[in-house]
Amino acid sequence: MTPEHLIIAALAVSAPNWVAQATGASEARSLITGEESKADTFAQSVYAWLEVVASAELADDSISVERLDAHFAVYGQLPVVLIKLPDAFVLIDAVNGNVAGPYDLTSDMDARPLLSVHNAAWVNAGAKFFGRNGCNYMAAPGWKDTPPGGGPQWPLTPAVAPATPEGGGAPYNCRPVGQGGCVCTRPDTRTVPPGTTPVPTQTRCDYTPAGCDPGAGCTGPYNPQYPSGNPPGPPQGCNVNCKPQYWY
Repeated sequence: MTPEHLIIAALAVSAPNWVAQATGASEARSLITGEESKADTFAQSVYAWLEVVASAELADDSISVERLDAHFAVYGQLPVVLIKLPDAFVLIDAVNGNVAGPYDLTSDMDARPLLSVHNAAWVNAGAKFFGRNGCNYMAAPGWKDTPPGGGPQWPLTPAVAPATPEGGGAPYNCRPVGQGGCVCTRPDTRTVPPGTTPVPTQTRCDYTPAGCDPGAGCTGPYNPQYPSGNPPGPPQGCNVNCKPQYWY
């Protein structure tokens, strides 16, 4: 089994216990008062576990945890946790801990396997997913190397690196990843063509081979080097490779 399969299998076993132990207000009360709900604290438990386990097992940091709500029928609303791994995503019912998936990253999100456990009548019902900020989700978002739409014209990047790196002086945050690697990321801003919807962007820098880091250790934050905007260079015999990434 791959590390991803092992992580998903462990989630299927542990999630019901985390749900049972979660504290917080009911979903109905949370909507009125703004308090953290049980689903919110459950999502935090999942994230904390993944930070420890997945970062040690996977040589990639493209892992995210998001609290969503699956809206169905007229008034139905099911709290869900979306977990995106490097090559797949799963959905977890924040009421009972049931896991649906894994699904390919290009697949549409489908709540029917989770809804059918609560009421068989919903087995063929569709649902729309909304994030905590009200955004509608069709598929699992994540950091991608290609711009939205896959074209080279988004975003418009200057031919010459600016004197001040895009994003200003935001520091890199570095952390070790699986197999002894080190990755540093920092948020940045990029020029968007007229009429194009902005998306969050970041710069990701990987240190290779295994065991290489910024020199002072694989812990952040590190201020970017000017004018390139790259993080501190690695020791002799090591390389650092930086690239832009886009969240969508």
